[in-house]
Amino acid sequence: MLSPYAFAGDGVVDEVGPFTVDPYSPPLWFESNIGADFVSQVGDGATIDVHGGPGAADADVLVLHHLNGTGDRAQVVGVDVPAAIATTTTLEVDSSRTAGEGALFQMALTPREATGTFTLYDGDTALGTTEVVDGAGVWSTDQLGAGPHALRAEYTPDSPTYAPSTSNVVEIEFAPSASTTTLSVTPTVVRYGRPVTATVTVTGQSWAPSGTVTISERGKVLATADLTVDGLVGTATVELPRDLATGTHRLVAAFAGATDIAGSQATAQVRVTPGQATIALETATWTVPRGSTPTVTVRVGGGEGAPAATGRVTVLLGLRPVGTYRLVDGAATVTLPAVRSTDVVTAVYTGDGRYLPALTRHAVRVG
Repeated sequence: MLSPYAFAGDGVVDEVGPFTVDPYSPPLWFESNIGADFVSQVGDGATIDVHGGPGAADADVLVLHHLNGTGDRAQVVGVDVPAAIATTTTLEVDSSRTAGEGALFQMALTPREATGTFTLYDGDTALGTTEVVDGAGVWSTDQLGAGPHALRAEYTPDSPTYAPSTSNVVEIEFAPSASTTTLSVTPTVVRYGRPVTATVTVTGQSWAPSGTVTISERGKVLATADLTVDGLVGTATVELPRDLATGTHRLVAAFAGATDIAGSQATAQVRVTPGQATIALETATWTVPRGSTPTVTVRVGGGEGAPAATGRVTVLLGLRPVGTYRLVDGAATVTLPAVRSTDVVTAVYTGDGRYLPALTRHAVRVG
């Protein structure tokens, strides 16, 4: 250490061999008693506040005074580090014990003069922190799911004056949140083969639903859809199969639930009436040579996206019956008798309980 005020006039106050110290975590650091950065004013009975960090219990202080004579400029002073004051942390948790419901953590600390923070844990998982104010702290959450929880609070002091402490463990079992499911069907009365849209809404009491919902009838699953969730509400829209038989259907929408939310279900009805059949005659050409026996195909259905019709069609050439044919995948192929002159081909569909009867005609010309 060099100083122009050195007693001997050589500029050397004292010297020491090389050493290392962590400037961000020193064993000891000092407060100036005159508000300076590095020095304090001393005399008989003068005091200097010393703060202890890691290793403070093993540290000594080298006190230098540049005005003392040679051999009396330095003194090694032992440091007595007082033991940290013991603290006690207690925890109470106020909750309805349902997943997603608010849980209020209330911490108390003695002595009340201690300052610092509380950290809340569920097992080994940190939940959050809050400041100690007048020996107490409050923290809340609505993110505790269903199942067992081991909750505790840890006090961390902001000075070495006080020792850390951990509260008692509060063990709580949380039940799953309840849910409510609704089902709406549009339209509620529909012709066979036409689209029907079902909308399922699942509302969680305190926990958001997730996953899928199913729509079934008498235990048979008709459709499955993924929930789109916004807040505590999940919705799913799905088109029901178009081959629902004619009659009244009692549909059940079911949400199976998950770990944190219980399942629920709802019902709705849809009535299917016989559909209006579409019938068409097809052939390669409707102008044929005299005496030829053209082939025609009869197709019966309910329009785009609708199931093919079943049952039978009767075909006539003019007024003469050609035959009655069973539909396969909604179609029947017929070979007409020899065409001698321009005539009319008629196809009559008699219905199948799902589609209503229908009729169509097309002229076949000789040329």
